[in-house]
Amino acid sequence: MASEPGVQRGEPDDPFRPYGSTPGHWFEWARLALHVRAGLQELGDTPDDALLAGARTLFSDAVREAWNVDGASGLIYTVDFAGEPIIRKRMLWVHCEAIAAAEVLAKVTGDDAYRRWADLWWRHAERHFVDRNHGSWHHELDESNQPSETIRIGKADLYHPYQATLLRDLPVRASVAQAVADTMG
Repeated sequence: MASEPGVQRGEPDDPFRPYGSTPGHWFEWARLALHVRAGLQELGDTPDDALLAGARTLFSDAVREAWNVDGASGLIYTVDFAGEPIIRKRMLWVHCEAIAAAEVLAKVTGDDAYRRWADLWWRHAERHFVDRNHGSWHHELDESNQPSETIRIGKADLYHPYQATLLRDLPVRASVAQAVADTMG
């Protein structure tokens, strides 16, 4: 989510309004565009090609500006308005939104490249985010993929990993809840 230029510049790592733009939201918006597209199809409409094209563009831009951009594996948290890294921490939710977007794009397009992205990011999450010693997932990693708590303290978020896990096995629908209900019969 982009802040106004100058807003939060003094606190660029604010957990709710960081300065710059968060590629994690680009992944999320890519996926949400595909849910809107699915909803239009469910209503019998022919969705505009711009929804799929926009989802692909948001996804590829987020990959380009956030994945491994500082020499270490992982998706960074924020970039400035020229695309330069600001916060190089790796946030759980960003990785999960990337996985979810890749899963949905793979289903909608049939393009195996998206499946490979999802698989790569799942392996990254398994290696770095999953806390096998204390349970749950680390919410934040530093630039070297070590657990950190400078932006967010504790392990507050299981929503994102759970949703990313669900989306791998669900059909693409307007609503994730509807896809779950349809799958359960």
